[in-house]
Amino acid sequence: MTTSSLVRRAAASALGVYVYIALLTIIGKLTMFGAQPPWWLGASLFILLFVVSACVTGTLVLLKPVLLYVNGAKRDAVRLFAATVIAMAVIALVVGVVLVILYR
Repeated sequence: MTTSSLVRRAAASALGVYVYIALLTIIGKLTMFGAQPPWWLGASLFILLFVVSACVTGTLVLLKPVLLYVNGAKRDAVRLFAATVIAMAVIALVVGVVLVILYR
């Protein structure tokens, strides 16, 4: 895997995680305007969304590195995983800076 394709793949995975989180945030904000569900229903929905989110983000972050590792490209697998984590950290930093600028 070339460095440029590795960086593109890592950036795409990190952006996919961010878009998924943003969509869940928007959906969560929209549902706040409705009636309050029973506490157990809200709690079970929260836990179910937590598990689904772990599956989705785990797939976005880990699937390709695991496949690379299993196919013998161990160095590329570690580099891709590290690049994806770094890309997510950069996105978090950018979002944090934007929030600080907007709400100062």
